[in-house]
Parts: sequence; structure tokens; C-alpha cells
Amino acid sequence: MVPLLESRQVQDFDILAIQEPWTNPFMPTTYNPANSQFHLAYPLEAGRACLFINKRLDLNSWQYTSITPDIGTVSLTIEGLTIYIHNLYSQPLGNYRNTTYETPISRLPELLQDPGEHIILGDFNLHHPMWNGPHTVTQHDAADQLLDYVELANLQLLLPPGSITWEARGGRSTIDLVFGSDLVYTRLIECKVRQDLDQGSDHFPIATILALEPQQALASRKRSWKKMDLERIAQEAQALHRLGASETTEEIELYTEYLLDFAQSLVERTVP
Repeated sequence: MVPLLESRQVQDFDILAIQEPWTNPFMPTTYNPANSQFHLAYPLEAGRACLFINKRLDLNSWQYTSITPDIGTVSLTIEGLTIYIHNLYSQPLGNYRNTTYETPISRLPELLQDPGEHIILGDFNLHHPMWNGPHTVTQHDAADQLLDYVELANLQLLLPPGSITWEARGGRSTIDLVFGSDLVYTRLIECKVRQDLDQGSDHFPIATILALEPQQALASRKRSWKKMDLERIAQEAQALHRLGASETTEEIELYTEYLLDFAQSLVERTVP
């Protein structure tokens, strides 16, 4: 996580969608120091899907929600459009015929009913010729359920079929996917694997670039502290995780980083 957030190339992106991030052992969060270029969007309990939103984006232009720890959604207002970015992690299956297992994929119809444009991406851990390519000899039955959902919502696969997104132990596969709605597809500049952004994971980064211009935050501004939204502060502060009995320096340092980032984000959202 440290090299990723400090990479100059990575800081050019508006949103980072991460699956299986490092988990803080003392509270449900991941690494994101106070001086990071990104706001962290993380579920209220430890999960395997989170997002980082670049601080240059106007905070009033996006919102984060999470209906399960393994799927998180950022809704963006861009050029008068509402675009939902759903980031998910679905665990590997025991066999190719299994269709009954714990997966956030089953929650997609609930998310895709919201009016607006949608992007679904993440680590699906499913094989199918549609994305693996016609020479694939294996196929998960559970992949048909995913296809039913994306076809019903008129989503298209944005990543070229056959793109290698995972490589380890002598094996290679396409298990990380990106789907988008019609308008997203028409604004697509590129969606491809970017091995030059790799930070040592067995999953290769995928870069998706759209012809859309998010609203930027003001470069220089002063806070009107007298106009702070005290009611919203009290409400959002309920999500603050408190450190229990602490005995180690590491616990205190990790909690301090988390507390500083939480306070900074709260100020951004509640003080005009």
C-alpha cells in the first residue's frame, strides 16, 4: 500500500479501486496516512474492497456507500450525470459447478436499479469465455449469474477479452473485470492492463480512462468555521472507531494516522 499511494503515476488517477487491501489489525481500516493525496472510502467493518478518491476532486461531487464489507460504491456527479462505481471482491469458488456461495455479486441487481450510469469492477474470481477468450477450457457456472445481471442492466465488458489480469505459480488468468453502461462505453478512451503500475501483486492493475471531467476542488480557500454543520459532525462522528486498551507503540501510531485522516475528512465535509 505504501508504494502504491506514493507513486506519482498513481496520483494522476481520480479514483483507485482496491481489492484485498492490507487490514489494520486494531480497527477496520487500511493504510492511508494523513498526508496522502487520497481520501479513503472503507466499509464500517473490515472488508476486502475499498476505494481511494483523489483529494483534488470536490468533496461535494461524490458520496460513498457500502452495503456489504466486500462491495463499496462511490457515486460521482460529473457534467450533470450521476455515475456509480461499484468495487467488489468475490471469493474463489471450490469448483466450477458451484453456484451457491457467499458473494457480493448477488447484491448487484439492488445496486444497478439506481438511476444513472454504472461501472462494475473488481476481482470476480470467475472464468468464462466472454472475458477469458474463446480458447478457455474452463467455465464457472456461477459466471452465468453475473452475465444475467450485467445484460439485464445493459452493461458492456470494457476490458478487452483475454487480458491477463492475474499471474502466479505458473498460472495466468482473467479474473479482474470492468463493466460499464452505454454512456460510459461511449465515453471510454481506454481500459487495459497497466503492468507499469504494478506494485508487486499477483494481480495486475487495470486503468480505465473516460472522456469525463470531474469537478475539481478549489486550490486555495478559507474555512468558515462559524458555519460548520454541527448536526452532521455529531452524526458522522458516530462512525469513529475508538482505540481500546493499548499497550504497544504500533497500535497508537496506526490509530493516530487513522484519527488524523478521519478528522481531516470530517472537516472537509462539514465546514464550508
